Amino acid sequence: RLQCVIDQANNYTLKGFEKGDGLKINGRITAGENISDLGGAKLARTAYDSWARNHSKEMGIAGFTPRQMFWLSFANILCTKYSEKFLRHMIFTDPHPPAEYRVN
Repeated sequence: RLQCVIDQANNYTLKGFEKGDGLKINGRITAGENISDLGGAKLARTAYDSWARNHSKEMGIAGFTPRQMFWLSFANILCTKYSEKFLRHMIFTDPHPPAEYRVN
């Protein structure tokens, strides 16, 4: 399973770099954080599902189901913007992948 997570991350080419230098995420460097993100998402969803079973009257908002709202709120915490300089530095030094690539 670890290799699957690494391979998936290795397949991401950062937006804006596709035709230039092909700046890619290093799946080995980010593996620990990617696994943590996946585990956290699974645990949070399990907790939400448990809560929702006891609150069956939960309503969606703006046409979204409660489950869709869960995933939108989960993804919302990772909304950010990086400068190109910072992004280049981050790719080579930070074990966290850029936020846009952390929402699986």
